[in-house]
Amino acid sequence: MTDEMIAYAPKLKYDSSVVAAVESTLTCSIWTSARFAAACSAARATSPLEAAGSSAAALRFDALYSVRGGIPVYRPLPKFPAVTRDIAVVCAESVTVGALEDCIRRGAKGLLKKVELFDIYRGIGVTSGSKSVAFSLTLRADDRSLTGEEADEDVKSILALLEAELGAKLR
Repeated sequence: MTDEMIAYAPKLKYDSSVVAAVESTLTCSIWTSARFAAACSAARATSPLEAAGSSAAALRFDALYSVRGGIPVYRPLPKFPAVTRDIAVVCAESVTVGALEDCIRRGAKGLLKKVELFDIYRGIGVTSGSKSVAFSLTLRADDRSLTGEEADEDVKSILALLEAELGAKLR
């Protein structure tokens, strides 16, 4: 470690399990004042960080950059308004929300832009061994304003597939 690599951060606090996880990825090294003092003991008689209870970090930005994820792609704001529909379906307790959401996406006819779970209910009005799951659906056409009838057709298609594949019925 050279003097150029040393960064001072007085009174830096950290969780040792985080340090172990970060060090195992080989993207950076985090040094406590004791480890820093040991690493610098050959170069200096005493470490300036030892008395301050500080820490230092050396980051490998090339390694961090390689795992950064995808580059964001610009998408213009929609020109046409969205239509929202809320649906609640009753299904067996064993049916997962993920399975319901997947079925909703496959049942749509190209207008569905977003599916959001907003409620799971078990209780009065729902038979034992079943649950009511409610979703908010956002529908939009990229080239025109949707009519209520077009949105309703997409929802009917979704509900038909939910019932056929998962036995989920509109509540």
